[in-house]
Amino acid sequence: MKKLPDNRYSLSRYSNHTELYFCGNYLESHENSEQAIKAAWLHKFKIWFDALMFDELKSGYVECLLWSNSLELENGEILESADQNGQELSENALQLVDSILWKFIDDNAELINENMFKLDKIRGGIFYGTWELFGHDLALSQNGHGTGFRCRGYGIIGDKLQEAAEKLGNVYLFAKDENSLIEVERC
Repeated sequence: MKKLPDNRYSLSRYSNHTELYFCGNYLESHENSEQAIKAAWLHKFKIWFDALMFDELKSGYVECLLWSNSLELENGEILESADQNGQELSENALQLVDSILWKFIDDNAELINENMFKLDKIRGGIFYGTWELFGHDLALSQNGHGTGFRCRGYGIIGDKLQEAAEKLGNVYLFAKDENSLIEVERC
């Protein structure tokens, strides 16, 4: 068994695979040590992200959804911006937002993890400025607003993040009336 630089992670090598352990608990098996080491850093990134950044990401995403999308009311009236009446998202809508954000992070954790310091240098702040801005750009990119990740000057990284966001599909905002909680639906 070989300890990795972060002592919580270790590898056990066998003739045809390498097993990855975290704090002595089996995580997964890989064809070779390089893949297992990459998986360990990816696992570490997800733990770090989970603990520190999700609320900021969600805040930026929701704020952007509200100001950048129109709101259709049950009577057919369309409000130019979903945040013009101070309405908030329903509990169901917030749960859908959570699932959208975690899918994006899970599906793209490797890309984000590998490039976070490059993005930080381009942006000039703590990774990507803030996670709130990352959530903001995710909402814009996902809903085809013509701006978002691709427009930040990140080159190929921005293009990959943009494509990943577009794969999530658009979200649609609606409410019973101007005083009701806002619902979110994926299109």
